[in-house]
Amino acid sequence: MPDLKVERRAIFGSILAVSPAVGTQHIGYGRTRDLSEREARDLVLAGLEPSARQLPKLAMDPFVDANSPTPDFYEFAVTWDNVNGSVIVGFFAVNRATAVVWKLAVCSRVDSAELKRLQDAMRKRIGLARSELRQLRADARIDSHRSNRIIPGW
Repeated sequence: MPDLKVERRAIFGSILAVSPAVGTQHIGYGRTRDLSEREARDLVLAGLEPSARQLPKLAMDPFVDANSPTPDFYEFAVTWDNVNGSVIVGFFAVNRATAVVWKLAVCSRVDSAELKRLQDAMRKRIGLARSELRQLRADARIDSHRSNRIIPGW
């Protein structure tokens, strides 16, 4: 009769020997998923100026630029009901892995105390460790994904 302990050790050892070659991309990281579109919308809303959040009929719609797709980002056009002028509040992108929010057209990071608190909570929810965030930050820049970005109406 075979010794089950010896067989288990042999199988476990084989798995360990093979595992470094398979799926090494996320070893040591705890991120379990990307942000959802709903979470990205919440981040954009938290990043808006308080006065912008009070605008009548504030709306946020997905913004897709077929000429320059960015699958690592959710993109939104934020508008409001302005009968006297531009309805555009802004165009925003949210990195799905890092929760970094960008204001498009000017390629600047959106930053506020409220946004930072929400980003920290969401990063914890998706299991994004600080070490992984540091590593992903270089790829989290919207300007590295889009060159010569032109937004209609800007």
